[in-house]
Amino acid sequence: MAFCDMLMLLLLLLPVRQALTINHSDHQMQALLNFKSGITADASGVLANWTRKKKASLCSSSWSGIICDSDNLSVVGINLSNCMLQGTILPSSLGSIGSLKVLNLSRNNLSGKIPLDFGQLKNLRTLALNFNELEGQIPEELGTIQELTYLNLGYNKLRGGIPAMLGHLKKLETLALHMNNLTNIIPRELSNCSNLQVLVLQANMLEGSIPPELGVLPQLELIALGSNHLSGSLPASLGNCTNMQEIWLGVNSLKGPIPEELGRLKNLQVLHLEQNQLDGHIPLAIANCSMLIELFLGGNSLSGQIPSSFGQLQNMQALSLYGSQRLTGKIPEELGNCSQLEWLDIGWSPNLDGPIPSSLFRLPLTTLALAELGLTKNNTGTLSPRIGNVTTLTNLDLGICTFRGSIPKELANLTALERLNLGSNLFDGEIPQDLGRLINLQHLFLDTNNLHGAVPQSITSLSKLQDLFIHRNSLSGRISHLSFENWTQMTDLRMHENKFTGSIPESLGDLSQLQILYMFSNSFSGTVPSIVGKLQKLTQMDLSKNLLIGEIPRSLGNCSSLKQLDLSKNAISGRVPDEIGTICKSLQALGVEGNKLTGNLPVTLENCTLLERLKVGNNSLKGELGMNISKLSSLKILSLSLNNFQGQFPLLNATSIELIDLRGNRFTGELPSSLGKYQTLRVLSLGNNSFRGSLTSMDWLWNLTQLQVLDLSNNQFEGSLPATLNNLQGFKLTSEGDAAGADRLYQDLFLSVKGNLFAPYQYVLRTTTLLDLSTNQLTGKLPVSMGDLVGLRYLNLSHNNFSGEIPSSYGKITQLEQLDLSFNHLQGSIPTLLANLDSLASFNVSFNQLEGEIPQKKHFDTFDNSSFIGNLGLCGRPLSKQCHETESGAAGHVGAGSISESDSNETWWEENVSPVSFALSSSISFCLLWLMLRWRQLEKENAVCHCGLYEDLLIGEDQVG
Repeated sequence: MAFCDMLMLLLLLLPVRQALTINHSDHQMQALLNFKSGITADASGVLANWTRKKKASLCSSSWSGIICDSDNLSVVGINLSNCMLQGTILPSSLGSIGSLKVLNLSRNNLSGKIPLDFGQLKNLRTLALNFNELEGQIPEELGTIQELTYLNLGYNKLRGGIPAMLGHLKKLETLALHMNNLTNIIPRELSNCSNLQVLVLQANMLEGSIPPELGVLPQLELIALGSNHLSGSLPASLGNCTNMQEIWLGVNSLKGPIPEELGRLKNLQVLHLEQNQLDGHIPLAIANCSMLIELFLGGNSLSGQIPSSFGQLQNMQALSLYGSQRLTGKIPEELGNCSQLEWLDIGWSPNLDGPIPSSLFRLPLTTLALAELGLTKNNTGTLSPRIGNVTTLTNLDLGICTFRGSIPKELANLTALERLNLGSNLFDGEIPQDLGRLINLQHLFLDTNNLHGAVPQSITSLSKLQDLFIHRNSLSGRISHLSFENWTQMTDLRMHENKFTGSIPESLGDLSQLQILYMFSNSFSGTVPSIVGKLQKLTQMDLSKNLLIGEIPRSLGNCSSLKQLDLSKNAISGRVPDEIGTICKSLQALGVEGNKLTGNLPVTLENCTLLERLKVGNNSLKGELGMNISKLSSLKILSLSLNNFQGQFPLLNATSIELIDLRGNRFTGELPSSLGKYQTLRVLSLGNNSFRGSLTSMDWLWNLTQLQVLDLSNNQFEGSLPATLNNLQGFKLTSEGDAAGADRLYQDLFLSVKGNLFAPYQYVLRTTTLLDLSTNQLTGKLPVSMGDLVGLRYLNLSHNNFSGEIPSSYGKITQLEQLDLSFNHLQGSIPTLLANLDSLASFNVSFNQLEGEIPQKKHFDTFDNSSFIGNLGLCGRPLSKQCHETESGAAGHVGAGSISESDSNETWWEENVSPVSFALSSSISFCLLWLMLRWRQLEKENAVCHCGLYEDLLIGEDQVG
C-alpha cells in the first residue's frame, strides 16, 4: 500500500517537474533571443537557427554555439568565438542564464559596455570577451563571480582603473586585460588571487609601481606588464615566484638595478626588461636561469661588461642588449657556447669595443645586429671573412661600426640572407660582384662608405630586392647597363651623392613598385625621362643637383601618389607644366629652384591644397602670379625668390606658414597687415624688391614673436624703428635648445664671415637670427630697445638715414657676429661695450659722422680701415690718424696759445695747397666714395649672405638633398 502511495505521488509530481523544466527552458531561450536582438550583423549566419520552435526545448533545438548539461536541461556554455558578430550585449540577456559556466564571445566586433548583470553568473568559470570593441569600465560586479578561473578582456577599448574587487576571485588562474586604455595603478589586492598563474596587463596606460605583493603568488608562471607607464623599482619579491616562466616588463619607466633575486627563477624562459631606465651592472646571477630562451635588456642605462657567464645559457635563442649606451668592454667569446643562439642584437652600444668574437661564427645565427659598436678599437678594423661561415644568417646588421678595407666576398656564402646592412662604415674598394649570389636578399644597405667604381651588373639579378641604398659613396660611371626591369619588387632606391654620369635610363620606368627615388647630387645629364610617368606608386623623387636639361615631363601628372618632387639645381628649361596640378591630391613638396624655367606658375597648382613647400626660386619666371596662392592653406615654406615676378604681395591663407622668401623680384606696394596673424612665421625675406610703407606704423610686424630672419633690404621703406621691436622674441634665442623646431628650417644653411665680407662657407647654422633693413629710407634714432634682442647674430642697418648715437645697449647682444651700420648719419663715439662682443667677427660703421677714439679692446683691433673710413672725427688704430694727446691722456694739458704739430700741419695745408692739388684730391676722394658705394651695391645685388641663408633650404627636413 505504501508503494502504491509513493508511485501515485510521483505520477502527480511529474507534470509539475515537466512544467518547471519547460519554464526554465523558455526563460533561457528568451534570454538568448534577447541577446540576438542586440546583434546588428551576423556575417557568418551563426545565429540563423536561433528560432523558437513549438513543443521543442532549447537544448533539443541544436542552436549553434549552445552547450547544454548532461541532462539536456540547462545551458552551461555559449561559444560564439570568431563569428563576425556586430552589435551590443544587451542587459537582461546572457546575464540571466545562471547555469552558464563558459561564455566565449571573443574575436567579434561587439561594442558597447560589459553588462553589469554578468555579476549574477555565479557558476561562470570562463569569461572570454577579448578582441572586440567593448568600451566603458570593467564592472566591479565581475569580482563577485567566485567560480571564475579565466577572465580575458584583452584587445578592447576599456578605460578606467582595474577594479580592486577582482582580488576576491580566489580561484582565478588567468587574468588578461591587455591592449586597452586602462589607467591608474595595479591594485595590490590582486595578490589575493592565490591561484593566479597568468597576469597580462600589457599595453595600457597603467601608472605607479609594480606591487611587491605580487611576489607572494606561488603559482604565477607569466607576468606581462610591458608598454605601460610603470615606474619605481623592479620588485625583488618576484624572485619568490619559483614557477615563473615568463616576465614581460619592457617599455616602462622602471628604475634602479635588476634584482639578483631573479637568478633564483630556475624555470624562467623569457625575461624582457628592455626600454626602461634600469641601471647598475647586469647581475651575474641571471646565468643561473638555465632554462632561459629569450633575454632582452637593451635600451636601459646598464653599465659594466657583458657577463661572460652568459655563455652558460645553453638554451638561449635570443639575446638583445640593443641601445646599451653605458656597457663597456668586449663582446665575450663565451657567447659562442650558446649553441642555440639564433638572434643576437648588441647594436647601438657605442662603448663596446674589440673584434667580433670568432666563436660567434659557428653559431646558428639568423640575426646578427652589431650596428654602431666601437668594434675597430683594438682591432685591424676589417670585417673578418669568417662571417661567411654563418650560413644560417637572414639578417646581418653591421652599420656604423667604422669597418675599413674591402667588403669581404665571402658574404656571398650567406645565401639565406634577407637583410644586409653595411652602411655608414669606411669600406672602400668596389662592390663585390659576388653579392649577386644573395638570391634571397630583400634589403641591401651599402650607403655612406668610400666605395668606388661602377655598380656591378650582378646586383640587378637580385630579383627580391626591395631597398637598395648605395648613396654617399664615390661610385661612378653610367648606370645604363643595369637591368632595372629585374627589380620588380623595388620600393626604395637611393643612389644620391655619388659620381654617376650619363643619362637616366628609360628602364627605370619598369620599377612598378617604386615609392622612393633619390638620385640627387650626381652628374646625370640628358633629360628627365618621360617614362617616370609609369611609376604610379612613386611618393618621393629627388633628381636635384645634376646636369639635367630639357623640360619637365608632362607625364609626371600620372604619378598620382607623388608627395615630394625635387628637380632643383639643374638646367631644366621651359614652363612648369599644367599637368603638375593633376597630382595635387597628394603633392606636399615641389622644388624646381635653380633652373632655367620661364613663363609663370600654372594655375593648376591652386588645387594642391596639401602643398607644404613650394620652392621655385632662382629661375626666369615672370609676370604677376597667375595662381591664387591663398588656396594653398597647408603652406609652410614659400620661396619665389630671384625671379621676375611683379605685382602686390601675394595673399596668403596658410596658418602654419614658417618661411616666406620673395627677395630679388619686382613686387611693389605695401605689405598687408594680415601677415601679422601668421604667428608661426620664422623667416620673412623680401629684399631687393620695391615694397614701400612706414615701418613705424607696422605694429603687426613687430609682434611676429617667432620671427628669426627678417630681411627688408633694398626696398623703399621709410619711417623710424619703434621701441616695440623688442617684442620679436625669436631674436632672443641664445642657445640651440631655445631654438626648438627652428633647426628643422635651417639645418642646411651655410654662412661664413671673413673680415667684413660675406662669403659662402660650409658652416651649418643651428640657430639663425638675422635682421637686415639696409638700403631703405629709414630715419630717426637707433632704438635702445634693440639691445634686448640678445640672440641676434646678424644686424645690417646700413645705407639709411639713421641719426643720433649708437646705443651702448647694443653691447648686450652677446650673440652678435656681424654688425653693419655704415652709410648713415650716426654721431658720437663708438660705445666701448661693443668691444666686449666676443662673437663679433664683422663690424662696419664707415661713412657716418662718428668721432673719438676707436675702442682698442680685445679683438676690435682685428678690423681693418674699411670698417671705419668716412668718419672724419674717428682716430686711433687701424686708421692712420692718431688721436690728440689731450684726448688720449698721454701728455699734459696743452695751453691755449700752444700750437701742436698736427695743428701746424693743418694750417700749412690750408694756406699753401694749390687749387689744382685740392681738386685732384677731391676727385680721388669722390672716386673712392663712388667705388665704395658701388662695392656695397654689388654686395647687395649678389646677396651672397642671403643666398647662403635661403637658397640651400631644402624641400623638406625629411629629404636628404
